[in-house]
Amino acid sequence: MTDDPRLTLLKKSLQSAPYSGRVTSLCARKDDGIREYPDRIDIDVKEGVVGDRWIYKTWKHLENGYSDPRVQVAVCNSRILELLQKEKNNDYHPGDNIVVDHDLSKPDFEIGNCFRLGKVILQVSDVFNDACAKFAGEFGADVLKWINIPDFRNLNLRGIYCKTVQGGGVKIGDKLRVL
Repeated sequence: MTDDPRLTLLKKSLQSAPYSGRVTSLCARKDDGIREYPDRIDIDVKEGVVGDRWIYKTWKHLENGYSDPRVQVAVCNSRILELLQKEKNNDYHPGDNIVVDHDLSKPDFEIGNCFRLGKVILQVSDVFNDACAKFAGEFGADVLKWINIPDFRNLNLRGIYCKTVQGGGVKIGDKLRVL
């Protein structure tokens, strides 16, 4: 599987992703399957993305019933998403709240590391994003296996989950800065 021709495209994509990338798109998940793509989202320390259904409806909950803050915000790399969309001839958006033109690989995006988008500060979660059934349904089981190859885990190919450290607004074009 590591001889997969997509690996060459992946390496080129990651090598060309800037270290000071920008937000390329935003998403708020309203109800199952309903998504809005605004030019700006607000992120709250307690709620995550304001208006996003994950505050009350996600797979990861605390004992008190509230959503787990470690998965408040989902972030993915635009180049990986575009690579998958092109390969599968599918414009599916997986619902990540923030899509960035930035390499999300470790060591910059290790568990616990923080980064800034506008005034917002997010912390990389210890919850690994191994993709959901909808993602596999849209891009295929082969892609799901491919992005979860153990040797690729440090690349965060499916993206990262984050906890909000400092809230504020994020808009398309905001610069991502690793802290």
